[in-house]
Amino acid sequence: MLGLHLLCRDRLNLTRGAEPDTWESGFWDVPSTEATRLVGGMIYLHQTKGARSYFGGRVLASREVETESAHSKRIVFTFVFDASARDVSWRGADHGMAVTGGVVEEG
Repeated sequence: MLGLHLLCRDRLNLTRGAEPDTWESGFWDVPSTEATRLVGGMIYLHQTKGARSYFGGRVLASREVETESAHSKRIVFTFVFDASARDVSWRGADHGMAVTGGVVEEG
């Protein structure tokens, strides 16, 4: 199963979705091809790369949105909470500027 670890400090841009137990997280600088591959996989939200994940779940959908950021096309993930996404160590890219580990194979 594919997974994506994201640096999401203080639940920034994390909102409840329209359906029970669904959430949205954005606005991520992730290529749309990677976001599409991640549907059915897991996302893990971390306060820091050194801290275990505090929240996450199984990705139901991703959508591209236009922002005023330097890389204007960003991704919003819709996911259903999954308790197994808590307390997971960061995986993937971990250099100082990384806010995402990139899509990785989990388990």
